[in-house]
Amino acid sequence: MKRFGRRQFTAGVGVSLLASPLLRLLGGGEAHAATPGPKRLVVVFTPNGTVHRHWRPTGGESDFTFPAGSVLEPLGRHRSNLLVLDGLDFVDADNHDPGMAHMLTGSGSARDATGGLSIDQYVASKLGEGTRFKSLEFGVQTSLWGAARSTRMSYSAPGVFVSPEDVPVNAFQRLFGSLVGGASGLEKQVRRRKSLLDLARTDLNSLAQRVGAEEKQRLEQHLEALRQTEKGLTGPTIVDGCALPEVPIAVNAQANAQFPLVGRMQMDMLVSALACGMTRVASLQWSHTIAPQVFSWTGASEAHHELSHKDDANTAGIQDFVKCELWFSE
Repeated sequence: MKRFGRRQFTAGVGVSLLASPLLRLLGGGEAHAATPGPKRLVVVFTPNGTVHRHWRPTGGESDFTFPAGSVLEPLGRHRSNLLVLDGLDFVDADNHDPGMAHMLTGSGSARDATGGLSIDQYVASKLGEGTRFKSLEFGVQTSLWGAARSTRMSYSAPGVFVSPEDVPVNAFQRLFGSLVGGASGLEKQVRRRKSLLDLARTDLNSLAQRVGAEEKQRLEQHLEALRQTEKGLTGPTIVDGCALPEVPIAVNAQANAQFPLVGRMQMDMLVSALACGMTRVASLQWSHTIAPQVFSWTGASEAHHELSHKDDANTAGIQDFVKCELWFSE
């Protein structure tokens, strides 16, 4: 693991498995005790690691607490439901640019048990049957620098990444548009999307006849993605009684100032998708491996990535970075 000064960063498993709107899915109350819910996996990525001395709980394995002002303090009331993992390390991988691709895949190949899938996609292949979407990927400004291994953490095959949806309005339309658009509108929408999928499938099948074995394998992964997309158009309806999220407002999803709002809307839709039985595996990716955003809403005046390189001697810079990390937990 790379080190910056005396600080050790959690290489990417700035993947916290909880965020505040998701906490209600932990259950709570005796009414839920007798009926176990479905198995679910939610992966939340936050960039640039953390400062361990402001992150680690104090105490023992089962009686730990989160010190006042520490990064995980907002999760204190849920302590009995949490497992806090420390000591994870990258093996044979840099935690910078390659770190995003390595983080959930372990640089696995097609010969490994996972087939080179990222852990979320591997779990989705086991839990996703019978749901409308095997997995859902939500993002917050993940594509400011395009789609590349430095910006993508989910992989459906070695080197084939699954891109998150960064625009809340688009995510809502895909998930819930059919429920608010009326029957005739839904039918027209399904026909149009199926027509586009048919064209894409024809082109991919034609291309598969003219490429080598390795490229053909990747094309097969794209065809499988098309099949899953098509299934999502006409898949099972949502469970009775689940609450739909509010319709997201149209904003510039790439604007720095909209970062908190976009994240809130994405989290609300993720929670609703789980509660409505649309999927059992979901991820929320906040930015990417560099994170150029300035968290002005926390009082920071420098980009999140720049703050992550502050030396321990820079007390003000460290505190600004910790405030950013604390904001994620809140």
